[in-house]
Amino acid sequence: MRRLTASLVLLVGAAALTGCTLTQRDLDDSVVVVTATLSRPIAVQVATLSPTPDIPTPGEPSATPEPTATTEPITVASPIPSEAPTSTIEPPATAVLAASPTLVAPAGPPTVVPLDDGSGGIVPGTGDQSRVMPVEGVDALPEVLYYLSDRDGTIQLWRLRVGLPEPEQITFSPSGVAAFDVATNGAYAYITPEGRMTIEGVALLPDVGPGQPVPEVTALAWSPGAEWLAYTLVTPGADQGGGGAHPVDGLWIRNREGQTFLLEPGVYFDGSNAAAVRVYNGPIEWRPDGRVLLVGHDLADGRRGYSQVDVVSGAAALLWQEQTLELNAYETARWSVNGNAIITSGAGQVLRVEPNTLGVQVLVAPALGFQPENAQQFGNGTVTFTSGHDGAQRLYVLRPGENAPAAVSDDLTAAGRVDFLWDNFGEQTLLVVYEPGDSLLGTPYLRDVSGERGDLTALTGPVGQPRWGPLFRPRDAARVQTMQGESLNVRQAPGGPVLIQLATGARVTILGGPRLAEGYRWWWVQTADGMAGWAVESVTDPTGRRLRTLLPMP
Repeated sequence: MRRLTASLVLLVGAAALTGCTLTQRDLDDSVVVVTATLSRPIAVQVATLSPTPDIPTPGEPSATPEPTATTEPITVASPIPSEAPTSTIEPPATAVLAASPTLVAPAGPPTVVPLDDGSGGIVPGTGDQSRVMPVEGVDALPEVLYYLSDRDGTIQLWRLRVGLPEPEQITFSPSGVAAFDVATNGAYAYITPEGRMTIEGVALLPDVGPGQPVPEVTALAWSPGAEWLAYTLVTPGADQGGGGAHPVDGLWIRNREGQTFLLEPGVYFDGSNAAAVRVYNGPIEWRPDGRVLLVGHDLADGRRGYSQVDVVSGAAALLWQEQTLELNAYETARWSVNGNAIITSGAGQVLRVEPNTLGVQVLVAPALGFQPENAQQFGNGTVTFTSGHDGAQRLYVLRPGENAPAAVSDDLTAAGRVDFLWDNFGEQTLLVVYEPGDSLLGTPYLRDVSGERGDLTALTGPVGQPRWGPLFRPRDAARVQTMQGESLNVRQAPGGPVLIQLATGARVTILGGPRLAEGYRWWWVQTADGMAGWAVESVTDPTGRRLRTLLPMP
């Protein structure tokens, strides 16, 4: 696994314009707090976590370095600070938070929830086993699923955790949720249908002065270490004739302390240089090391393109030039799982773009007859995408050395679109089928290792924008799960001295995290008697399979 520099000093050269602030309001609009007004470059010290481990190639076990046949990690040789951190999703001291509603699960008959043994099986003798996953053909989700659903009447953010039979509602926005992202530490941010951004229950509005149109947030994305939130602002009515009349439009980042930085201003056609037009409106994706952003934008004449923006220098470069790629043909661009290439699809092909030279490698050629969408690439080169090949959308995989992609699903839809998420072992896939293709919500399916699909609608309702997220959020309850006779070490710091050993079944409360150290994901936990320390989320067995040592509890 890669190790990232523990701290990164960012000198942002593009400063925010005077008078542009982010105004923070609580949910009943009774409190106003100005979080930052920046009119000059500022150096920011930021502690960056390692990114989430790479998703392995479908069919191969995880390459995450974890010990075998044990429930405690190898002690690290280098010293690690022993002080316990504060919760990683707490707001800055200047913020005023509205009282967050209690997370609730839909009402159901009283029952003892069965316990997951960490691999999708059930701990014998625990609860009504028929309620673990009440969906025919589905045993358990492979990861924690975050998604949009309208099961409470408006579209909100929900979470379905590993081993639990009921989803829980995360947001309670009166106007609903149009888009969201969840950070590695469980912090969430979302955009309302009106283009307003909310972070952990606190609404933020750009303050542009009385009588001025309020810019809308059109896209957002957390950095891999949850230190930064990137977002795009676009003023309603802005067009190519807007010139410099929309100074707050562009690509922004916000740190935990509430300071905001304008990385790249939006550029509108002023009659002199159509080639300079870049109206940043998303989507946004961070490179796994947290240093470079991919951001979508409108160009002149209604075309679309992507730029990569260096967070350290603020420099932006158009991802490709018209001499090599037809700009408007490529609707999506994503980092490969290891972050060393940009994968894009369209015009009947899948391309791999080298970020520094913009050199292009054709991975799937037009001659094969596919129409690839949402192409992704795993760490060892395996490519996956959906395509309407032969008249129906299917999920495809192209492994290294193979000449043509192979379908790994049956027909999904004839005229709609498909979202898909591979699990961390490349075996199971969450599929969401939207019919028609512009629908906000679709039908969710879990494709198992044999390729069979189970419909999750009875459990989740229609689903939109699915993504795997962190196993826990602060204040979650968790249960220790170990092999018979083994215990789980709770340490003073990740890899540090052992404070206490917990037997299987012990209950803890998540205080914060995660922190990545020596190939493990650690959570800051508190035991029933009040002792706090760090414990690993999972280890591996002798076959390389993941064994979760901390499991969610209701």
